[in-house]
Amino acid sequence: MGGDLHFAGDTLILCSGQSSTLDAGPQFSSYLWNNGATTRKITVNQEGYYEVTASTSDGCTLKDGVRLWNSHPVISLPSDTALCGSRSRWLDAGNFSHYAWSTGDTTRRVEVVQPGSIGLQAIDRFGCPAQKSIRLFAADNPLLDLSKVDSVVCGDKTLTLKINTDVNSHIVLSSDQPGVLFSNLKVTVPDFGKFPIRIAASNLNCRLDTIQEIRFRNNSSIALAIDTLCAGYSLDAAYLGDANRNVTQFTWSLDGQQMSAGLGKDKLHYPLGNNTLDGLLSLQIEEKGCGAQAVSKPVHQSPDLNLSLLPEKVCLTSESNALATFRQNILDFNWDWGDGTTTHELGQATHRYSLPGDYLINLSVRTDQNCQNRVTKSMVVSPLPTVSFSIAPDSCLANGEQSLFYRGIASQNDRFLWDISDLSKSDILHDPGQGSGPLVFALNTRPAASVSLQVINAAGCSSPKTSVSLKRKPLFSFTPEAFDGCLPLTVDFSVQPGDATDQLSYHWSFGDGTTASQSSVSHRFPDTAGYYTVALKVNSMVTGCKDSLIRKNSFVAHPSPVAAFLMSGNFFSEANAKVQFENLSSGADHYLWNFGDGKNSVEKNPLHTYGVTGKRFVTLSATNAFGCTGSAMDTLSIGVSRIYPPTAFSPGAPDPRDREFRLDATGIASKGYHLKIISRWNDVVFECRDEIRGWDGKVSGGGSAPTGNYVWILEYTDFLGQLHRQSGSVFLMN
Repeated sequence: MGGDLHFAGDTLILCSGQSSTLDAGPQFSSYLWNNGATTRKITVNQEGYYEVTASTSDGCTLKDGVRLWNSHPVISLPSDTALCGSRSRWLDAGNFSHYAWSTGDTTRRVEVVQPGSIGLQAIDRFGCPAQKSIRLFAADNPLLDLSKVDSVVCGDKTLTLKINTDVNSHIVLSSDQPGVLFSNLKVTVPDFGKFPIRIAASNLNCRLDTIQEIRFRNNSSIALAIDTLCAGYSLDAAYLGDANRNVTQFTWSLDGQQMSAGLGKDKLHYPLGNNTLDGLLSLQIEEKGCGAQAVSKPVHQSPDLNLSLLPEKVCLTSESNALATFRQNILDFNWDWGDGTTTHELGQATHRYSLPGDYLINLSVRTDQNCQNRVTKSMVVSPLPTVSFSIAPDSCLANGEQSLFYRGIASQNDRFLWDISDLSKSDILHDPGQGSGPLVFALNTRPAASVSLQVINAAGCSSPKTSVSLKRKPLFSFTPEAFDGCLPLTVDFSVQPGDATDQLSYHWSFGDGTTASQSSVSHRFPDTAGYYTVALKVNSMVTGCKDSLIRKNSFVAHPSPVAAFLMSGNFFSEANAKVQFENLSSGADHYLWNFGDGKNSVEKNPLHTYGVTGKRFVTLSATNAFGCTGSAMDTLSIGVSRIYPPTAFSPGAPDPRDREFRLDATGIASKGYHLKIISRWNDVVFECRDEIRGWDGKVSGGGSAPTGNYVWILEYTDFLGQLHRQSGSVFLMN
């Protein structure tokens, strides 16, 4: 039996145009694929299921298959399209794993604000690429002028709309209501009524639509009713048709002379005078632009008596005035005031009531023709309303929602005239209107406002206009709300006023006996660990109200550790540079040593061996459990035990370091330093004592020494006081 068949997976995904080689393995002697191939390997690029049956030389067979899918990613961008007017357009490419727009964007959606071409290269989740480019061109929005479209059609159910638009635009009419028919710009409705018509204008890819409401009205009917009773002493007529009285223009005429005209004047009351005259009363109506044929009726003059109360509702302390008007010669006047009092004044009478209540005033008259008439009027005598409030004038209100209640004597049917204009609109949470309230408000944008109220009862009697000053406590906060730090602890405090109109003064108390009065304070707490309570008292210079904010134990000063250490010495030779460090820190839990040679340690008392020479800065950082850190630093020097001199130099070398022969190293003291340069003739050509100086290739006379080898002898003392001697040779090239 040969080896097992095994493909990389049950399904393969290929990008469009790609191919893949399927390998059944070398362990078999024959192969048969379901596409007829008999080779070990086949190359495929079409979607489908591929299966192979493989057999070994001893007759055993194995079968395996794989499903092949092709990924054809498509970018879902529109074809070339327009940017209408000054508006931008969002383009959505669809779902891909990677986007690369020609604009540099890498998101699925981009906003296009300028006309031109834009392209996209995208890669789907299978790694297959797709690309597409489109052109966006600028286009004007359609022009739609509806100023000449009739909004009212009288007595007809058809209208041709007078719409002006530009030559490139196409107009389409539609309606959501059933039964409305359209033919070009002609509209036909199934019945009279109000119909919203959608008017859409399109220009290339740009569209503009609007709703135009058109009223198709039937002409109203017209009829008259005339009252000619003797007791009227005037002409009374009324319209009896089906027009909407509130929107209908009524024009009344008597014998061709206009007597009354106006919207809603569906009744006529007209004094006719002392002489009896015949006449012809006419009425013409027009309802929202639709008129009706005039109707006329003959009328006759009758005696007239009118009684007017000035006013019909009075306060208890006011005088009631009654005025009788008439056209005939009246002989007798009989006034009954409804409270048991009768008088006989001619035409005009006055009366003062002693108690509030509802009274009926009756006036009976008799003319010289012995024609009698009687008229009755109601008089309401109301008590005087009073005003007071639930909030005292000197109150300082808390921040947030507040309610101002009316406190006084009034009826719920009276008018409450609140003047809340001093409040910002955003501060008014509930406007009581002309009710008794309450007024719900929040003084968020200003510290104070004045509210006044006047109550007017049904008789027109009013209370004095009473005001109350609403003041709130200062609106503020301060930052930070809390702070946790290490000694020495300095915190920057800052006040955030709640509104810009209030004028505030400040008094800080930091819990350590110190205070401040600025809005922003940088405060250093004492060098004592512990909890501190910070309080801020704020006074409003506008309202006189005060408030305070206390943050108890919110500011914590943690102790900082004190870092200190000793070294086993400050000067070491290169041959014995092992240094023992003794940690003398207090108040610390963790330590970090920096030995100045690129090496570190976290041990408390480390032993460190230096492998470098020179002056080294040793730093110890000590940290406690609060994360507070202290540090200490010291220096040590490591001197060389042997100098490694150059073997040649040239005064004319490009590098300044190669222009002299200098023997120096860390830890060499200038005192006791002795360098001699000897020629091959055993002449001392250069010598220096107690100073470290290099040889520049000159002899004592100032001339240049000849090219050749020279012997040098050096004696020096290091910083540990040890004497060293070295010698060698150097080649001078002049």
